[in-house]
Amino acid sequence: HRVAMPGIIVDIIGRLLGYIFLALIFFGEALIKAQESGLIVIAGVSVFGLVAATFVLVIRYLDLYSRRYRLYCDGVDFEEGYFTKRRTFIPAENIADTRVDQAIIGRIFGFWDVKVSCQGAGKEITFAYLAQGKRMTEGIDAAVEETRARKTKEETERVEEEIGEESTQEGEEAIAQQKVKQPRGEDAFTGDRTWTGEFKQTVSRALMPAVATFCFGLVLAVIVAILALIAGDAAVGVGVGIGLCLVFGGLAALSAISLYIRAAMTTYRIGEDSVFERFEFIVKKRKEFSFDKVTSISFLRNPFDWLLGTVTVRITTIGSAEVMNLANLKDSDEFEGHVLSKVGLGLEKALVPIMPKWSFGEFMKAPGSLPSFFGFAFLWAIGIGAFAVIAAEESLSMTVMTAVPTIGTVAMIGLMAFFIYWSRLSTGYCYLDLCNEHLMGAQGVIYRERIFVPYRCVKGLQAHYHLSSQMAMLIIDISGEILMGAGQQPGEQNNPNQQQIVRSNSFAIGFIEDGQKRLNGLDLVIAAPTGKREVHSRFQGDGELPMGAVKMSAKPHLTQMLIGRFIGSLFLGGVIGGFVCATEIFWLAALVALFIIVFFTGLSFFQIRVIEYSVEDLRVAMD
Repeated sequence: HRVAMPGIIVDIIGRLLGYIFLALIFFGEALIKAQESGLIVIAGVSVFGLVAATFVLVIRYLDLYSRRYRLYCDGVDFEEGYFTKRRTFIPAENIADTRVDQAIIGRIFGFWDVKVSCQGAGKEITFAYLAQGKRMTEGIDAAVEETRARKTKEETERVEEEIGEESTQEGEEAIAQQKVKQPRGEDAFTGDRTWTGEFKQTVSRALMPAVATFCFGLVLAVIVAILALIAGDAAVGVGVGIGLCLVFGGLAALSAISLYIRAAMTTYRIGEDSVFERFEFIVKKRKEFSFDKVTSISFLRNPFDWLLGTVTVRITTIGSAEVMNLANLKDSDEFEGHVLSKVGLGLEKALVPIMPKWSFGEFMKAPGSLPSFFGFAFLWAIGIGAFAVIAAEESLSMTVMTAVPTIGTVAMIGLMAFFIYWSRLSTGYCYLDLCNEHLMGAQGVIYRERIFVPYRCVKGLQAHYHLSSQMAMLIIDISGEILMGAGQQPGEQNNPNQQQIVRSNSFAIGFIEDGQKRLNGLDLVIAAPTGKREVHSRFQGDGELPMGAVKMSAKPHLTQMLIGRFIGSLFLGGVIGGFVCATEIFWLAALVALFIIVFFTGLSFFQIRVIEYSVEDLRVAMD
């Protein structure tokens, strides 16, 4: 396959218009002023810009024209670049998913963008402006299927040799059982692996955000009208209320149209070996994940889902730059079981349940709690001090001088109390279950998530211990980082023009007793080959679990790290002190800056002192 000529022309024209637009923005005023120097200066600048733009566009044209994409039975080979040639081969076994997009301009001129996510690439690979984009995608999918079938055949032959005189059919069943890894836990609900289906979003659930927007505007309008009525100005209150209703009503209407189009034009299909999402409206988009690359499956619910009986399924894969959200589908236990069976999992009874144990003492010793309370108290002290200075200068009444600090203190205490209550409430809704072939976790109060992760997809473990305690927060890192734009939520479409960041795929559960034993036990469970029952029984026992022997250990250089932290604290103290200087209380600004510098430098000193890296039998660890 080669880049389509209409696509090359569209790309060149788009870049040319972009260069002209940027030139007018940055150099338009300078060119106007240059008229005083005569047309020679303007002509010289224009010729220089034209030559530079022409050179860049010619290089771009040669690059696009020389690109070649070759599809083989075991992978994709592509060449890019004109002066600097880059040739890359993607093995079919590493391809996680393919997606084909066709924008409006592509539908007019007949070209597609093919996007491939593969293990180890770290980002999506885009084959732009292909006239046969759909054919290219179908060919890649066929290559992946052929590679999978060949590997299955090789594995089947190996199993046949091991089982000796057993028939070929028995060998294929054995390898299928080995590959699927059906759950063997007690009370397991195993779905049908041959189950397939095509689904559409539940429109009533998809429109709920628009309904919530309108209801919020209506409540806000009523509150404003009531306050105005109490103040004795009913006409103003009614006018402002009607204006708010019109504004939020318009926003809700636009949101409802957008949500309806997305729900009506999006189709999800779960096949035997893959799941894909298709959107067809003005533009056409298609995204597909292979089940053998899936690293985690999450079931997401919120109050709207509980009311309407729906669920959103979030699927992550290794090598993919995105997640797939099967949004607003009808919910049932059978549906969950069928989806999980596609990756060889099931709804089964936990062999080892890990439950958090919240207490106020441990909450105060948890990482982040004390700094948060110090921050609340620090803000309260700054506010009270600033108000005292203003009150002394303005000669406020005794009622105001008493009411404002009281209200501020009560509000601060209420905020701290809510912080504590929410921590206790959310902890009660969290758990982590270790099953035969996977772990299952749950978290969230209003927005609830249940995540299922095969043991083979766990790439790392972390334990963040409480101060002077063995209570810890366990963090499970899952294979498959997600490339996202700043502020983007999982499942939203990537913006190629936005700066991309890598978001870790992980699950955390706090307030776990005996964190060291739990961490080591998880290591043993994940490292066990198949059938975790023996390891699970050791995990549940009261005895100590064997830890990996330390091969090597090292500590960071204290002085080098402390210099960087000290410079950072100087910058932070200077910025915050500068803001406090706006109140013209210079002694308070100096005190705030000094406190920040001393506090963060001292904290960094003690943090660096206790860091140690070690290489063990089962892991590379940082304590």
